[in-house]
Parts: sequence; structure tokens; C-alpha cells
Amino acid sequence: MPASAVTGIGSPGEQSHVKPSLHLLGVLAGLMGVSPLFMLTLSSTSAAVVERFEITAGQLGLVATLVFGSAAVAARPLGRWTDVVSLRWQLLLNFGGVALSLLVAALTTSYLLICVVAVLAGASQAISIPPPTGCCSKRFLRRSGPAG
Repeated sequence: MPASAVTGIGSPGEQSHVKPSLHLLGVLAGLMGVSPLFMLTLSSTSAAVVERFEITAGQLGLVATLVFGSAAVAARPLGRWTDVVSLRWQLLLNFGGVALSLLVAALTTSYLLICVVAVLAGASQAISIPPPTGCCSKRFLRRSGPAG
């Protein structure tokens, strides 16, 4: 039995005869939780960020605007994209995007780079937005079957 039949993750054309497991549901729930991690980290350390980058509160607000703005702009094209690529790629790109944004934000001393990272974090967040966009795509919902 191929691994995709067990996990429910595979290529877009693959049909799985086994419903996705509760483990996959846990991973998807974790994905939705990890996506806003960049913004939550930035918010909780805002005093240190303002001091380290010598920016104003308004400039810090711009970073938040970039996160949510890029998520809004990226939601539609990424929603279409999630119906085409495998769930595995969606998971890898979301977790990878968040990890990369946190790593770069921790190592940089440039406000401009923080703004670029905010756009990346927002796009990663858009991948995990629930239906009709995100990892819980129409394909995943079709595999799961009817509720109840």
C-alpha cells in the first residue's frame, strides 16, 4: 500500500481509498497555529523590536500591515495553487516559510529586510487559511467524505 493511501497525502491525481487519519488533522491544525507565529512573536517582542531597529510604533504597525496585506493578496492565487499541488508541498512550504521568516527576522539588523520577511510570513499564513483557500482544499475535503 503506498504511503499516500495511509496518510491521505499524495499527488493531485492520486485517489486514496483510505480517509485521512487523525494525525493528518493534527498536522493541519498545527499548520494553522504556526502560520501566525511570526506576527505573534513580533507583537510580543514589540518593545525590543522598536529599540533594536530604532523605529517608531507606526513603522512597527507597517510590518503588521504587510503581514496581513500580503496574506490577503496571496490568498486567492495560493488558494487556486493549493488545489493543484499535493498536500505535502503545501505543508512543506507553509512550515518552511514560517521557519525561514523567523530565522531571518532573528538574524537581521535591517528594517527593510523585516518588511520583506513580513510579506513572506503573510504568504505562508495565506496557505493555511481554511477553505476555500489553503491546505484544507476542495481536494482534501472530497477525500474526507461527508461529515458525520
